[in-house]
Amino acid sequence: MEDKIILKKDAPVKFETRKLTGWFSENHFYGNRDEDEDRARYDECTHYECKKCETVYEKSAYCKHCSKTNKEKIFNSYDEVEYKEGPFFIYDTDLFFNNRDEYLDYIECGFVENFNKLVLAEKENLIESSSISDFLENKIADANLEHLDGFKFSEETQKMIKTLEDTITKETGTVYYPTKLRFKL
Repeated sequence: MEDKIILKKDAPVKFETRKLTGWFSENHFYGNRDEDEDRARYDECTHYECKKCETVYEKSAYCKHCSKTNKEKIFNSYDEVEYKEGPFFIYDTDLFFNNRDEYLDYIECGFVENFNKLVLAEKENLIESSSISDFLENKIADANLEHLDGFKFSEETQKMIKTLEDTITKETGTVYYPTKLRFKL
């Protein structure tokens, strides 16, 4: 059995006079203002018609045609660069590749089709190397403890903090984000 498509403009709502006068959907009363008709029609419809391209889509979804068109415009607005080396993403996905060979292997294995929408990746360390010691020194300075004025960590404590920072950096690693630089392979 095929589901019936009901567009908002065709939704079976009615304007009645009972003890209440206004717009009713099957189960709800919405009032008698112009916007109440719109709300009643929305309640009864199953599909929407896109205001831009007139494509019909489910009301709980979005217009895939306009979304695709907007994504194309955004991608085409990115500066085009020549790819030399380094990590990159397939545009509008979370597919990340460390280099060209990894990407070509992935395509060769048939995991994805050959995408030509590629964007360079930008690296960001989650923990800056001096952030812990700077944080602690700033906290001590902010505490306004006169007896700690000009406080510096001992050499042994500085080594322990450095070891901690290095360990955190190794374990949390690096995060890559897509840039607004596109290229073709």
